[in-house]
Amino acid sequence: MTRSFETGLVVLLALLDGAGSALRGQNTDSAAARRRSAPPPAVFSIGQPPIWRQQLTAQGGTAFSEEDRTGATLSYGVFHSLNKPPIQALNPLLGVIGGTLEGYGSIAGDEDAGLRAMASSRLLATSVGADWDIRHHHVNTIVSWQSAIRRGGLLGSGTMLRLDWIPARGQTVRVGVTVPLFQPLAGRARPRVTTVLPTVVRPWFAYPDHNAVDPSWIHGPTLVTTAAAALAGAADTATEPAHATASTLRRSRVSTPQSGQRSS
Repeated sequence: MTRSFETGLVVLLALLDGAGSALRGQNTDSAAARRRSAPPPAVFSIGQPPIWRQQLTAQGGTAFSEEDRTGATLSYGVFHSLNKPPIQALNPLLGVIGGTLEGYGSIAGDEDAGLRAMASSRLLATSVGADWDIRHHHVNTIVSWQSAIRRGGLLGSGTMLRLDWIPARGQTVRVGVTVPLFQPLAGRARPRVTTVLPTVVRPWFAYPDHNAVDPSWIHGPTLVTTAAAALAGAADTATEPAHATASTLRRSRVSTPQSGQRSS
């Protein structure tokens, strides 16, 4: 009866173990199936830069001329980069050459308003073209320079410092800020902080209570000490046979004359 009871208990335990394994396998398979059926996470793409880049420039109270007059100028323009594949020098990402078309108006000062057409190089941050003052019926040469000055933009969000010079209009100079329009990612991919300070790890004996500090957690000195010990051990191991051979030769040289003297 005892043997039958033990046999029944063993069979019962085997059945329970098999059922548990089946349940665990089922849970694992169902979890893996749920992971496979779950949709992949969405990937955010910044896309391609716009073909036509729009900008708004405000030059307020910073227009100077020989007549010592100041005024405010507001301009809106679009820039299109020249692209001629497969010529890599004209890749739009380089910004070697392109064209800018602007409309502007001034308050006080020269009180001019008109259109501008300029050849622009984003690589050199310089534009040269013609300024047509519709109000005064003048067409003059204009030289413009604009740059972000700092990473991410002068004021952030890709803003740029701009300087316009019209020599034929009494050496007129205008200074202002250009803001990119409809470019939400402008300047955000250019972080201003580009340096990282290395972490200085002091040796374990430099701490006030260095006896209570386990030097094994300090990775730098531990690695150096371990490497030095390994090299020293390898050097000792390599030189031991050489020392043994040299001592054996010295003993044999000393013993040879003595044997000759005894034989004589």
